[in-house]
Amino acid sequence: MKYCIYTRLYYESPYILFFIEHYIKLGFDKIIILKSDNIIFNNTFENNVDIYNVNNDENKLLSIYTKFIKNTKYDWVLIVDIDEILFLNPKYNTINDYVQNKLIKNSDINTFYFRWAMLEKYDNFEINSFKSLLNDYTMFQNSHIKSMVKISSLKSVYHPHLCELNEDNCIYFENNILNKQIAHNHLINKLSYKETILVHIHTRNLNNLILKSFTTNLGNNNNVIPKQIKNKLHFVHFINNFDFENIKYEILLKQFKSLIGLKATLPFTHSRTKEIDFKSLDYKINNYQNKFVNYPEEKQILEKVLIENNINIKNFYRILDILSIYIYKTNYFMKIIHKKIVNID
Repeated sequence: MKYCIYTRLYYESPYILFFIEHYIKLGFDKIIILKSDNIIFNNTFENNVDIYNVNNDENKLLSIYTKFIKNTKYDWVLIVDIDEILFLNPKYNTINDYVQNKLIKNSDINTFYFRWAMLEKYDNFEINSFKSLLNDYTMFQNSHIKSMVKISSLKSVYHPHLCELNEDNCIYFENNILNKQIAHNHLINKLSYKETILVHIHTRNLNNLILKSFTTNLGNNNNVIPKQIKNKLHFVHFINNFDFENIKYEILLKQFKSLIGLKATLPFTHSRTKEIDFKSLDYKINNYQNKFVNYPEEKQILEKVLIENNINIKNFYRILDILSIYIYKTNYFMKIIHKKIVNID
């Protein structure tokens, strides 16, 4: 059987090559990308990638262009975003090994659910490898899932987490068969994260958090975009006129969260759930040719946005460095002492 990925690309080119490489290593044959920005990236995986340049229609994209999946030679499609990385228990070398193992037990399965594990890198420290990210930062349990669907059963990707089928649902999830499509509120059980884990790197770093907040159109509901920056003008004023002589760190974090909005506050909500001991689960972490973050490219894209919004770049980086160190010291998201930590007292 053949497998493909269906994803969206919007201001995420610094991360796309790592994403593609990971899923090729996992046994996916094709990455289908709906690209809705004008940023050019060097696609070194041309034979494994189909890119469709489309309008930025937010979450409606996936439904509108379902035809790009259905008109293919592939058997299964996994619908994930570029910040979502799937791991399989080491007893499965590839996604096909996993699927075949389940189909032997129930050949009617037409959907697989994969549970999120949330990871928040709420700082601007550069990491040397993806392995460092997974080992140094805390993962948190989550009730959301993403779907992989049998293409012959697919009617529409009507939701980022769910699909409409042309037949009855037969959903494999944590050794159970479900017959109803549910995106979240899946209770944690003793089998959660044992065979698969979908690591959702909700925050890659503070630079990316800001970039997403300034550029996102996702979550548009009645002309309200909850994941977009809450108060752009006040944020610009805050950065450009920051008083570095009288820093109060708790107030700095509070102001940052208030001005940015949901993208800055959600990580703290995610961190209220139980931690996952990822290391004890013994998932295999590959070696990658591509970095998890292409930092020079990310910086170039971000600074273009900062300049367009008249933000003082020097102040911006200095404030985020201060915030990074403070967040580390609060021990919200990081497990291991970062060697570059300096004293902020």
